Amino acid sequence: MNIFSSITSFLKNHVWCLVVYLSTVTLVVWGADGDLANRAGFAASIVSIVLAIVVIVFTMQESNRVQRLLEQFGQTSEKNQEVILGILNSGSGATSQQPAEKSPERQNQGKILKYYLAKGLRFSDTTDKTNAMIYSLGAPLSFDLFNGPSSFKFHGYFSAQEQNEILFNVKQLMKTIGDAYNRADALKDNSEAFQKAIEILNAISIDVLVADNLPKEIMDQKVAEFQPAHRNITVNFISLDSIETYLEKEYASLDVS
Repeated sequence: MNIFSSITSFLKNHVWCLVVYLSTVTLVVWGADGDLANRAGFAASIVSIVLAIVVIVFTMQESNRVQRLLEQFGQTSEKNQEVILGILNSGSGATSQQPAEKSPERQNQGKILKYYLAKGLRFSDTTDKTNAMIYSLGAPLSFDLFNGPSSFKFHGYFSAQEQNEILFNVKQLMKTIGDAYNRADALKDNSEAFQKAIEILNAISIDVLVADNLPKEIMDQKVAEFQPAHRNITVNFISLDSIETYLEKEYASLDVS
């Protein structure tokens, strides 16, 4: 469902509430003291407030997109659930993630977990079948999976790796996601399973932790060459410095002095 159809659906479901509210406000304003200009200005303010409320509520609905997808998945027929899981399954056999033991690459894992928590993302629970299948797309390449209300995020701990090895891992993950799109395309006749699988795949993005001194602009250019035909997958190369800066701002916002 695109943004315009979502707005249309929302307004259809709430139009009578808006009409009653606006009518009541208009009658009150029209009967109040004051000249026509004041009335018109007050009425315009009320309309702006109502529209702002509509936008806020709509944004809240959209922010829970992944949560709704997972709930809808549970309501899908058992047969179609298996179809969707088959689309997402990379065949790697790795479907269960646990916080890894700290290695040189993962020595800052605590900061990474806090960073994603501050962004509304959590370390994915792979006892959930959908999370497990999505995790399997990146597991062979040592990507962890995080998810929140509106997204699935692969994170690669590659700060100790060379540029070419990092690009190889990213390229292979993007190819694996592209293969999942291809499996979905082969099942277009099953519109329910196809649509839900595509919505899940569209919610995936990638973060890669790299050394501060790597040429991120050049790496971005290479990633553009790896993009699958179905869509451009967001890939962010992030450094430990940027993560620490973000967390420092979060700590400072508490203002406990």
